[in-house]
Amino acid sequence: MKMSSHAVRAQRVEPCASLDDFPTPCWGARALVEEVLAQTDIGVPQGRVSEPASNRGYMSRTLKEYWPAVTTADIFDYRADPETIDPQDFVADFLAPGDTPAASAEIVISNPPFTAAAAFIARALALPDWRLVAMLTRSSFVEGEARYRQLLRASKAEDAAGRLENLEELVSLASSFHSARELLDHAALATNRASEGATPAVRLMTMHRAKGLEFDQVFLPAFENGIIPSTYGDADEERRLAYVALTRGKRHVTISSAQFRRGPSEPSIFIAEIPDHAKERAKHASDRQGRPQLSPQRAQALRDLRARMRSF
Repeated sequence: MKMSSHAVRAQRVEPCASLDDFPTPCWGARALVEEVLAQTDIGVPQGRVSEPASNRGYMSRTLKEYWPAVTTADIFDYRADPETIDPQDFVADFLAPGDTPAASAEIVISNPPFTAAAAFIARALALPDWRLVAMLTRSSFVEGEARYRQLLRASKAEDAAGRLENLEELVSLASSFHSARELLDHAALATNRASEGATPAVRLMTMHRAKGLEFDQVFLPAFENGIIPSTYGDADEERRLAYVALTRGKRHVTISSAQFRRGPSEPSIFIAEIPDHAKERAKHASDRQGRPQLSPQRAQALRDLRARMRSF
């Protein structure tokens, strides 16, 4: 059979350390199956399963523990090892137009090559006769997060925009921690605090998290070029996000920017886009006649707040 997905075929012969050649461990396949069964009404063993990127057959063997009717294929022939490959399995190119392995299958569960995972998912979702599509891919955080963004942007699901915002918030939050353990500890602490009784306080949150909320007073710091919008971000998306932040305030919104942050900085270009009638006034540090004098109690409260913020 002619294999037309040459990029995928070439990647499939890479060393096992690559993201594309990923023999699925049995525990990973079982975890995916259990998650699929928990969220759907597809029974066992009624469903018929197709695994179109079987590699050396590790995942398909696990799938056969759940479903007796499992058809596997791959664009590269691994049948040289009879101990791991079922003789009935065959070579087929899942991405080739008109080539649809296991057309009678109801479920697609697979572990596609990393570089072709998005194409595998799009191809599977485009076939109308399949009731469920589940993909398990090996990934590094940066590449996986970027690809997930692309899939969500292309998705027509109603909750795609919300899921994309949740992803962006997670990435933003994770960047401030040195390890996954620190991030999880912070999340656990935040959960405990949320369960406590509400008390008058200043709430700190990301612009993504503020969506749908409203407050009498909203403060938006660091509205500077290079931060909002970021140097490498999508200006249109960040303009939309800035609009969300600006509209959270029911009475007043205070925007501030630094004149020097790791170097000279300028106010965000988004500030100039705010209609003049909505602006009350602008103050600059050079206009002030000196810092206001704080009482000892307020000065101590400010130092305590700064210490808490640094501990996050």
